[in-house]
Amino acid sequence: MKKLLIFFLTIFSTYVLQADEDLMFEKPKDSYAYFVIGCFTRPFTLPVVGLGCRLQFGHNGLDVGVQGMGLPRSFFLKSNLTYLYYPKPKLQGQVYIGAGIGLEEGQAEIPSKGRIKAQAFSPEFVFGHQRISSSGKRRFIEVQGSPVIITPKGDVAVFPCVVFRYGIGF
Repeated sequence: MKKLLIFFLTIFSTYVLQADEDLMFEKPKDSYAYFVIGCFTRPFTLPVVGLGCRLQFGHNGLDVGVQGMGLPRSFFLKSNLTYLYYPKPKLQGQVYIGAGIGLEEGQAEIPSKGRIKAQAFSPEFVFGHQRISSSGKRRFIEVQGSPVIITPKGDVAVFPCVVFRYGIGF
């Protein structure tokens, strides 16, 4: 699992640096931390909350965050590292798309099976809109999707997950 993660991070970082040769020297147009609320669908809908931070370098951006949900005797955490692309960067209002990786961990208590723990890796795809108001407050709304999950043993399961998120920058 660790080797697979290192491989994907290497490929991801190489792609980001090739996307804009001046990325290392360009100052970010925007950077902020955020609080996010939303709903998680896998296989039923549950509320999620999370924290993260974003950096934007012209057309390129990076989002790092963690989100989770909890029920009595159950929890689910999902961390993500996502490359964002802004086709028309404009801080007052801009659309973005992105791709990255997610690491998931959770546990649940099922009456017939007892306590079950799970870990997985998943590709992430994001589409959203972000705004900065005239008073400088940052907000975004996005759809984050994962079409498959990959377990530490290398098993691949088609188990689509969609998270609708509303982020509030601070």
